[in-house]
Amino acid sequence: MARFFFDSSAGAARVPDDIGLELPDFEAARQHALAGLLDLVREEIGTVATSFAISVRDEAGTEVYQANLTFSERSPTQPAR
Repeated sequence: MARFFFDSSAGAARVPDDIGLELPDFEAARQHALAGLLDLVREEIGTVATSFAISVRDEAGTEVYQANLTFSERSPTQPAR
């Protein structure tokens, strides 16, 4: 088992993970990061945030994975946000 840390951001708001999570391998950390990114988007979509990211660090502090999503919307009668 290895400890991974999951730092997240929604727009300019950044939340570092100082606790981490013990997981069996990189693939488990990747899957956890993707699930976390989807949760973050569900919570923040429609706010001022239009970009969302999760980065994963290993125990040494090295970034081993990053996933990003960018959201935009528009209505034919309203300007793009």
